Amino acid sequence: MPAAKGLVASRQKRGTFVRPRSDWSLLDPDVIRWQFANRDDQAFLQNLAEVRGIIEPPAARYAALRRTPDDLAALDDALAAMKAADGDLTRAVQADLDFHRALLTATHNELLERMEVVIEVGLAERDRLVHGVRPHDDPVPSHRAVRDAVRDADPDRAERAMHDLLTKAAHDLNTLTTD
Repeated sequence: MPAAKGLVASRQKRGTFVRPRSDWSLLDPDVIRWQFANRDDQAFLQNLAEVRGIIEPPAARYAALRRTPDDLAALDDALAAMKAADGDLTRAVQADLDFHRALLTATHNELLERMEVVIEVGLAERDRLVHGVRPHDDPVPSHRAVRDAVRDADPDRAERAMHDLLTKAAHDLNTLTTD
């Protein structure tokens, strides 16, 4: 399996060797998970934050313009699960993933929806790292602001709310890494 992900190769008379990182399938969910195995990869977390900043605010904008009643219900369900998690790390991470997946789905853009692979695996590991170490601020209000803007079909407000949510996420991570 590592060969299929670009991690290793083998050649006659040379054996098996690790390929350069530039050859790795960095968007593969397994490769993303492996980067976090028994450590936190600050460079990867920074890259993830940048990718999320590029993708999620415009996704919130499109979701506000294209959402359906089913999309709103999925966002509502994720928010309810987030609130009900009440400190349970596994449930909180899953609720957060469900919210971001629902937001991407609400764009009704197949390529944006596929970005969940990158965002979900990285976000899950980031959430476990940040929220598993110490108590954190309630994530519901920042997510609710995004949902409310999407519900109100207000693309500018949705994009701004997602920027605010990502700024808060970056602050949470910076607090963890500087303490």
